[in-house]
Amino acid sequence: MKNKWLKKVLGIGFAAYLTAYAGLASYAVIDSKRNSDINSEKAPIRLEYKELKCDINGKKKKIGIIGEYHSYNRNETRYASSIVKQYDNVAFEGSDQKPESKLLLKADDITGFIPNYFYLNGSHRRSPNAYLIALIDGKKITHLEEKPAVDKLTFAQKSAFLADDIRAMLIAPYYYFKGKQEIAQAKINDSEKGASYWYTNGERRDKEMSEKIIQLIGDKKTENLLCIVGKSHLEGIISNIEKKIKLGK
Repeated sequence: MKNKWLKKVLGIGFAAYLTAYAGLASYAVIDSKRNSDINSEKAPIRLEYKELKCDINGKKKKIGIIGEYHSYNRNETRYASSIVKQYDNVAFEGSDQKPESKLLLKADDITGFIPNYFYLNGSHRRSPNAYLIALIDGKKITHLEEKPAVDKLTFAQKSAFLADDIRAMLIAPYYYFKGKQEIAQAKINDSEKGASYWYTNGERRDKEMSEKIIQLIGDKKTENLLCIVGKSHLEGIISNIEKKIKLGK
């Protein structure tokens, strides 16, 4: 008797979950199409740009660092375009090597697609990012990491990474409203590093990328360098550079 009652309750709960999921998903799709042009112009600029000036072997040089969310809204694309034009050389977070952890990335693509779809529609982050702008402009692009970040993770870190994706997929329509909230807020406190920064070896990657930046800007032929990294890496990279290079004002 108890088992029948439990199955009935679970069945009702699951049916309610599916109904709510489908209803919120339908609303999100319709609402995003109805308000697309209106809200996209109101989207806040969340990327952060820092300019560092330095003197290497008597030669004045400039390092620019964009701390970004890897998807952009229209206003961020316009801002990034004005920055990219100032530089001859561009370096991007990540590696140009093919990852060994292909299964994890495939799982990430599958489980991450739905929540990302809703968030990008809610926040109107569907415009070209700085990396794509640099490619279109024909800039020389270098990667800041030797190996793909996913290949440096332990089994526990990979499990946490995948679990985070699965959790997000189960509540995917929620991310549409989270994206809309981003547009509604004039100022957003996003200085805190998310969990993904820590379980993907954020501090170690900050150090590796800063060392590569120092190596690139130290080249005699390089007068300026624009680095494009995730926003959570911005402060750590600058801090590491300051320890190795004397920066000017």
